[in-house]
Amino acid sequence: VFNNLAAARFAKIAGTNSVLDSEVMNNLGDLGCDSGTLTYNTTVNLQPGGKFTGAGQHAIIGGTVAWIGTNTLTNTLVSFSGGTVTGSSNATVVTAGTSWFDWSGGTIASTMNLPSGSTIRLSGSGDKVLADSAVFNNAGTALFTGTGRLKANGYQYIAIWNNLAGALFNVASDGGIFSQINAYHGLVFNNLAAARFAKIAGTNSIVDTTILNNNGELGCTSGTLTYNTTVNLQPGGTFTGAGQQVLGGGTVTLTGTNTVLSPVLSLAGASLVGGTGATLATAGGSVLDWSTGTLIGTLATATGSTIRLSGTGNKVMADGAVLNNAGTVVFAGSGPLLANAYSADSTITNLPSGIIQVFTNAILGRIYGYHQGFLINLGSMFLSNAPSLFKTD
Repeated sequence: VFNNLAAARFAKIAGTNSVLDSEVMNNLGDLGCDSGTLTYNTTVNLQPGGKFTGAGQHAIIGGTVAWIGTNTLTNTLVSFSGGTVTGSSNATVVTAGTSWFDWSGGTIASTMNLPSGSTIRLSGSGDKVLADSAVFNNAGTALFTGTGRLKANGYQYIAIWNNLAGALFNVASDGGIFSQINAYHGLVFNNLAAARFAKIAGTNSIVDTTILNNNGELGCTSGTLTYNTTVNLQPGGTFTGAGQQVLGGGTVTLTGTNTVLSPVLSLAGASLVGGTGATLATAGGSVLDWSTGTLIGTLATATGSTIRLSGTGNKVMADGAVLNNAGTVVFAGSGPLLANAYSADSTITNLPSGIIQVFTNAILGRIYGYHQGFLINLGSMFLSNAPSLFKTD
């Protein structure tokens, strides 16, 4: 047992690589690496007030590291690639100066906290695993740069990532972001009010095998960010960025008012469910582009907002679905708008401020013949360079 007490320093000061193994390291002081790499492959208990320092690299490759209270990285790199880091309710990672906490593999268990101003980088091709019941509270910046996914162990319990107010989760690589090891429970990602989850570089990233709850900002400033999972859009949420965001699959439930500030939000295969008070607003010329997928429940479009029906695919309104349009609905594709019409009617109500504008032959039809699809016009309808207004069944 090696006890490095408060105000004491244990440090690698020369050479290329030293390894700590076969002992228990209890630290309340300074763990330093001024040269090369200091590797930890043993039991390490990081007590409150401890710190990592030095221009070299601290590498956690195995064993169990108990992170207790606040430990600070000062102008150094701590690389976590294997083993288990076990947190506690007050376990806090502070990165100061030029420091990074780089997570390329291994498992985080229990609760870890990253405060405002601190940074964690998720890198490399290895899986980053959150153990059953693990909670990561991010109030700082998480930078996702690797190809290995952030995974829930998912055997007995869910794992949770909370993106707190002011937090950033920035995706700078392509491919899948989240996953799970076992099929019983998944990862829940909560993007809270005033937090941002965004794709900031690359061409195509996919959000799947997770539950994404959003009260904050979903951004895409580069390429395409595709959602193919369960997404719960809570009141006050926004879509931002010059890139494209695609609701490509899964179930997206919209509650309250959500605003599209990016040029295009694409509904291209997902089921969009209108929950309590579901209202979609598009601002600054933004549109919801509906090329395929299903509308379920009741959805309202805000005054000044635009939904564009495009492409050759079917746009389906589920049994009992209602679209209340106070903005503009544009028919711009050849694919039909179909009522499922099996057990209930579906209805589009064009409200007094609403506009329906037709640029192509618009086909309104039914999948089944037991019920009807209704178009109730209380507003304005315009034909623009189309040979016929509607073809219906």
